[in-house]
Amino acid sequence: MRLIKQFIRENTFLFFGTLTLLAIQFATILYIPYLVAHIIDDGIIMNDFHVVRRLGIEMLMVSIVGVLVALACSYYSSVIATKFGTSLRLSIFRKVQHLAVTDVENYGTSALTSRITSDVVNVQQVVVMIFQMILPGPIVGIICIIMSFMISPEMGWIAMIVVGLFILAAGIVTWLSFPYLQSIQTYLDQMMLVLREFFIGVRIIRAFDNSTYEEKRTNNTFKDYANNMIHINKLFAYLTPAAYSLLGFSMIAILWFGLIKVPSGAIPIGQVTAVIEYTTLAILTFIMSALVIVMLPRAYAALLRIEDILSFDETIKDVSKSPDNIIDSDTNKVITFENISFDYDGRDNYAINDISFSIRRGETVAVIGATGSGKSTIAKLILRLFDPSHGTVKYFGTDIRLLSQHFLRDNISYVPQKALLFSGTIEANIKYHNQDLSDEEMVHASKIAQADDFIAKLDDGYKSTVARGGANFSGGQKQRISIARALSKPSQLYIFDDSFSALDYKTDATLRSALKQHLKDKALLIIAQRVSSIMHADNIIVMDNGRIIGIGQHDDLIQNNDTYKKFAKSQFIIE
Repeated sequence: MRLIKQFIRENTFLFFGTLTLLAIQFATILYIPYLVAHIIDDGIIMNDFHVVRRLGIEMLMVSIVGVLVALACSYYSSVIATKFGTSLRLSIFRKVQHLAVTDVENYGTSALTSRITSDVVNVQQVVVMIFQMILPGPIVGIICIIMSFMISPEMGWIAMIVVGLFILAAGIVTWLSFPYLQSIQTYLDQMMLVLREFFIGVRIIRAFDNSTYEEKRTNNTFKDYANNMIHINKLFAYLTPAAYSLLGFSMIAILWFGLIKVPSGAIPIGQVTAVIEYTTLAILTFIMSALVIVMLPRAYAALLRIEDILSFDETIKDVSKSPDNIIDSDTNKVITFENISFDYDGRDNYAINDISFSIRRGETVAVIGATGSGKSTIAKLILRLFDPSHGTVKYFGTDIRLLSQHFLRDNISYVPQKALLFSGTIEANIKYHNQDLSDEEMVHASKIAQADDFIAKLDDGYKSTVARGGANFSGGQKQRISIARALSKPSQLYIFDDSFSALDYKTDATLRSALKQHLKDKALLIIAQRVSSIMHADNIIVMDNGRIIGIGQHDDLIQNNDTYKKFAKSQFIIE
């Protein structure tokens, strides 16, 4: 509800303007039976063609106004729904941008995707229906009953009882269907998760010839969703025949009452006709509302799921402004780890345990270790994708928790372990951080990354299309484009997380030489498993099971560190 109140405050004129149009639309709908009654009583029965013509023209004008107002109301209700949906999507997107990686993983990609797509669509549809179908139902219905009472209290009671019975039936059906409506989004999340896993893992599924199992798994998920929808549709299927049965009963009762009262002159026949129209209109509007009211619990559940994300208390707290003159401080330590420990699950199962080191300006620090030793976790802590469980990470001597995430990440360039390219062009990928980057700067970054040679050979050069995920490039090409993207962003620290693994040894060596030459006054952190990629670093950190078991240069570690020596021997660096 907080989201709705905030949206109404921001769009007060649009919201209340649409309600005003809706009120005019109601007035035109309710005025028609009144005119019909007077045409019959004052025109047809009295044989006064002038009255018939005058009221007929008035009815035509009212109908035209009603149609125009209904079109305007429909348009503006769609505008409100679209603006509300856009606002929700932007709010969710901004919120997810600030969530820690663990928070995103806890929610799940499929759940977050369904919230920003199907949940928002459900809410949007209901906003439109509220203005066009749900709100008119009870308002018009209640006024029709009041009008019927004003014409004849006895016939008003008939209309009130019939409408009351229908509301009772609709309430029972909605109450019975509510558990199914609440769970349907959970089934939809599960369906999206299964489909996403299938599409991502289609090659593995075929390689293991496991299509039968996957087909059975997806079929079960589809059946769960379908069975749930069948239960809902069965319940609401009773409403329409019940409504038309009640409508038929009301017509019989009103006509029977009119048959008694009209001959005696107690009530004009036109008034009986008006009551019939009001009663019919009341029931039809309630039927219209009931047919779409099935969407309300589902939309309410969707809104609660959206509010759950937006009100989520982030694991990583951001600050609005960073202290001044951090980079110009006296210290030359770009990054400092002080007794850092971190566990992903909060159960003291440490991915890294009590590690301390520094990276200075103009220094290249490398980290090497076996898979699962905690190398990549260091990069994630520097970028503040996670906060450490214990200890402090400092940027130029300042705890990074006192810095805004924007400031911190704006001063760090990062090449991820898995090279990720966005669909579009090579140029758009390299200029990802700064779309105003000059072509000369883009080519310069590509030359350092050893990407310019193969890009220049492509038919469209830097304008060449990049498929989703960079599927139309080899692993080495994707890594070089990713490195060029990082180099195009001026930073104080450059992190290469196993970013040379797909390069041949010659390209690797040439690239590292170019990095040393062009980034000599910057701090570099190279994470690798290949000794040849890090052997010329100023300092090499050797990790094992989340702990630092050695720090030094290549020759020193060969002599004094058995783990590093084993790495070198296994890769034929030494005999």
